Amino acid sequence: MSKGGWVLVILGGLLIGVGAWMLGTAYASTSWPVVEGRVIESKVATRFSQASDPARRRLEYYIRITYAYTVDGQEYQSSRYSLGTGNTVEGGFYERAEAREWLQQSPYQLNHPIDVYVAPKNPTNTVISAGISFATWIPVILGFVFIACGFLVKALAKQLPKPAKPAR
Repeated sequence: MSKGGWVLVILGGLLIGVGAWMLGTAYASTSWPVVEGRVIESKVATRFSQASDPARRRLEYYIRITYAYTVDGQEYQSSRYSLGTGNTVEGGFYERAEAREWLQQSPYQLNHPIDVYVAPKNPTNTVISAGISFATWIPVILGFVFIACGFLVKALAKQLPKPAKPAR
């Protein structure tokens, strides 16, 4: 296999490993203990969309919250929504007004109580949306794509003519 093919296969394997860990942790999060938390900040934040062509990137708005919760008498704060989406509660809005409207109708109002899923051995590891989502699958899907591309590079490399040996 060509070097490029091997690199893609190895990267694909690493992505699948990371993805498997994420899927396992996301699945386990459904059985983590639940404590009551409260929303201490909810806001519309901005970022550039992740289009592959820089000319097509545009400003988009997403919802981000911060919540406080208590475990064994110790208060913590977090902004992680889920394993897979990180701190993005809802995203992909192209108008700030649309994002604000979604937030106003959401359960993530200031001081609103919410369920917080807390990892049993690490109270700083939390989510408010437990379980597996599509975003959790992305590393696994990308891993298989990388592996397939690696084998495709190998197959195409076999089709190329061998370089002629220099005459002596």
